[in-house]
Amino acid sequence: MMAGWYLAGCVLAASASSPDWSTALLASLRAGRGPVSSVALCAAVREQADGAATDNALAGQIVAAWNAGRQPPLVDVGMLQSVFEAKRDAVARFEVDYLTTQTSPPAARAHTWWTGWSQDSEQAERRTAAGPGIDPSQDPTAMRWVRKRGRVWFARLGETLEGVRERGASILGVEDSWLGAGGCIGDVGRGLARAAEHDLGRMLERLPFGVAVVESEPVEIDGVPCVVLRIGWNWPCWVYLDPMLDFGPRRIDRVLDIAGRPTLSRTDLTQPIRCGGVWLPTRIAWRQYPIAGPNFGPGDEPETKPDWVLESTASRLLVNGAEWLAEGANRP
Repeated sequence: MMAGWYLAGCVLAASASSPDWSTALLASLRAGRGPVSSVALCAAVREQADGAATDNALAGQIVAAWNAGRQPPLVDVGMLQSVFEAKRDAVARFEVDYLTTQTSPPAARAHTWWTGWSQDSEQAERRTAAGPGIDPSQDPTAMRWVRKRGRVWFARLGETLEGVRERGASILGVEDSWLGAGGCIGDVGRGLARAAEHDLGRMLERLPFGVAVVESEPVEIDGVPCVVLRIGWNWPCWVYLDPMLDFGPRRIDRVLDIAGRPTLSRTDLTQPIRCGGVWLPTRIAWRQYPIAGPNFGPGDEPETKPDWVLESTASRLLVNGAEWLAEGANRP
């Protein structure tokens, strides 16, 4: 999605053949006279570039000058990368029981899920089913994935594992995203995360300089001041991180182009608990909204109702042997 400048931007890019405006802008940014926010920076570049052609090298210079002159954020991208890599690698065993409800058209649907996985230096293994302890032969949803030595092995529970192409091992439900969409600490290299930002540490490691930036100013989400991470420029992803939750995400906003229509994909992560040394939400709400255009900034709210709603609520989490059980939940 955002593998390089050619996709992640560049609103910030302009022609190196027209140096007058860029030289003045770079000097102003380095001197601290430029915009504070990335949104304002984009607007300033658009205005001064006046439709100039894309140039990635100049885009990097603009980001570097902006970083040099603006108020430093609480943390930088490198620090966040280290934090999320450490949290991801600290989870060796994980289980969750949860209920997912789709309330968007054409009709409401609800599913109860159980999933568990473990990993070590040799392999990662994940299982999923409609509930814990169910006879696999009686559960058409029960599946098992193993990834080792660069290969993926797949089987219905109770059957023999067979090697498959990675794309052939389809992931059922949203169970893989509880650590990913829920904490941005899934492991995409081991098939334990779906979207790139669900393994935030690996994503930040691989992105070119300037594609990800941390805003100088925090933004409140449900009254909590959060560090704002921006990933990409033309179609940004905004990740709102709570310093009091070890920078665990409270919201993820992705601005997407779906069939030519600008769309906001919003994930709200609420009711956090600490289990096994990791902060995780016990409720994940994913909504999609049609929006007017890609210029959707941090703290903005959509002006329309969502046309897609998917909500998941955990009743039990098990992380590295430590268990959290919701009040009134039945122990499996």
